[in-house]
Amino acid sequence: MLLVGALVVTAVLLFGYLHLLVLPQMTQLSGGFAMPDARVLGYDLEDVERLQQVMNADARGQLSFVHKTAGTLFPLAVLLASWATAGLAMRRRARWLVLAGAAIFAVVDIVDNVLIDRLLAADAPSTAAVATASTLTVVGWVLLILVGLCVLTSVLTRLFRRTVVEPTSR
Repeated sequence: MLLVGALVVTAVLLFGYLHLLVLPQMTQLSGGFAMPDARVLGYDLEDVERLQQVMNADARGQLSFVHKTAGTLFPLAVLLASWATAGLAMRRRARWLVLAGAAIFAVVDIVDNVLIDRLLAADAPSTAAVATASTLTVVGWVLLILVGLCVLTSVLTRLFRRTVVEPTSR
């Protein structure tokens, strides 16, 4: 369980770093507009065009760097934490669903980051490309919430059983 705890804490810290510290700071480089991957409910072509107008090449480069570093490490940390939790703290039925959800989340989030970088660098982003990236953003958030709830529930349930239920049954 020490490994599970370390991986879960790592994923939580990377979430905090990326979504609570770095992406909100990027709004300073975008005239106060939130980054597309921080928008839980998605975005549209107008939002992307507005960001293109207010973000210069350096700001887009900064966002691309964030996506290549913390934006890649975070989904991988979620996948590893889910994998360790599934192997050590979950019942067999839920394991494969959580692992599949975590793997799909990791792929969706990384692909979404690449698409966002391409959209902001494009001369004229298409409505279809924006809709695809926005859909991936929303799907990523939904998967993250579901997988996160499953992992945290499993860890807390196991911790509760070990600290409260097992000592009282002796």
